[in-house]
Amino acid sequence: MSSRSEQRIARDGQDASYTTPDAGVAALADGDCVLFVSATASAASGGVWRAQALADLLQLPLLILHVLSERRNRLLNALDATSAGRLLSRFVQVARISTEHYRGILGDRFADDRLVIGMGDVVEEAAVYATELAAAVVVVAADELNGTQVTHLARIAARPVLVTHARRSASGSVVAATDLSAEHYPVLQQARALATLRNAPLVTVHNVPPTAIMRGLAFLRTGRLTSKRPIASALELQRASEVVGADAAVLLQTTDPARAVLDEARSRAADIIVVGTHQRTGLRERAHKSIAATIVDRARRSIIVEPIGR
Repeated sequence: MSSRSEQRIARDGQDASYTTPDAGVAALADGDCVLFVSATASAASGGVWRAQALADLLQLPLLILHVLSERRNRLLNALDATSAGRLLSRFVQVARISTEHYRGILGDRFADDRLVIGMGDVVEEAAVYATELAAAVVVVAADELNGTQVTHLARIAARPVLVTHARRSASGSVVAATDLSAEHYPVLQQARALATLRNAPLVTVHNVPPTAIMRGLAFLRTGRLTSKRPIASALELQRASEVVGADAAVLLQTTDPARAVLDEARSRAADIIVVGTHQRTGLRERAHKSIAATIVDRARRSIIVEPIGR
């Protein structure tokens, strides 16, 4: 059961709170680098180049974090010289192989001091280094992490995470999915900044469960009363879209919001989808996979996951 309505947004007489392009770019580039994270021996060149392209857009350096799967306590517990020596030798070998790999992809744009070797859980290491290096955006290839890991990384790192796919569209449009629950609409603001950088059209999308019962179930699942009646949601979506200068706003009424967002992105030939992730605790995080995580897992195009409330 689903329905769809679209509102074209007039650009004349925009709301005075509309984020200007310069302010939008500054918000997106709030950091000292773009951090590409990989735990595989040879990260796909497409993901590396998309990270480099984003760094170029933001006018920031690209740093690369390669994470070894060994647990940190192996190093701490390696009291004998032989074990410590083997582990140190592995670090040196991985650093050499990774350096050759990334230099082969980026050529002269890669420098040895842009590579960092970490050890442990890839999500935890990425969050730690993103904080220490003041990364503006964390970038991972689509086959590195699943949706739950990506949304968890965005929340604990308190930074947007770009999940790259090799596929690019001709239109290059940006589709932003929002639940309209957060003040100042951080997902839409991030999408506006990205669309401005890319000189791309921006489409905002909001889903309303089609019945009152389903809206109640959504509240029980998320703990947030974000789903209003369709008319009220349509008006709020239009206002929010005008605030960020969107080109079009789409109100969906469906029981499968993840599929609906992906279908909308497909129909727009979108290059990137922007979604938000809220803090999730305890039973809700274990019992219910978030919509953002589902979109990440199902998508065949790049996605930015914006942590809400960071």
